Amino acid sequence: MTEGNVFSNEIEVNYSDLTTISEKRVDLRSNTTVEYFTNNGKNFVHLFNKDKKLDKDYKTSEKNIYSRYAYFFAFSGFPFETEKSVTFKSYMFEYGDALPMKVTNLGRQKVTVKAGTFECYKLELSVAGWQSVFARDKYSLYYAVASPHHFVKYEETESGGKLNTNELIRITKMQK
Repeated sequence: MTEGNVFSNEIEVNYSDLTTISEKRVDLRSNTTVEYFTNNGKNFVHLFNKDKKLDKDYKTSEKNIYSRYAYFFAFSGFPFETEKSVTFKSYMFEYGDALPMKVTNLGRQKVTVKAGTFECYKLELSVAGWQSVFARDKYSLYYAVASPHHFVKYEETESGGKLNTNELIRITKMQK
């Protein structure tokens, strides 16, 4: 997945349980890795963030760990028709630990992006548990109702009110 000509994001996801195995974010202007995350499956995750000067292993007993860039892919497996919300752990380099997260299905909505107009499920992502008292941000993710539930759009409101979005530009067929 690329973000214009600025960043490239490589994500490896285990689709049997929708957990992130690894991800890497590369600055395309300098061709340098600026952030990466690996989950070795043996109770350790490794986080690297160039800007935060973070390069560290964290011990965890969590087996089901998500990373925020993998949300776009992993949430296409949300049980849209059977569940209202799901909680999970997500590693955040800002905190150096996993936070409990909650994703809630808010219903259906038509969404228009560069790739076209889609009937979508609207999911709201937020921090769960007692940490939600301090981390009140909520993020909207839209997935096509039609299977395989492609990611369509992401929205977040930054401090100061600026809207930050990512959206589907085109759907290409995978070659076998």
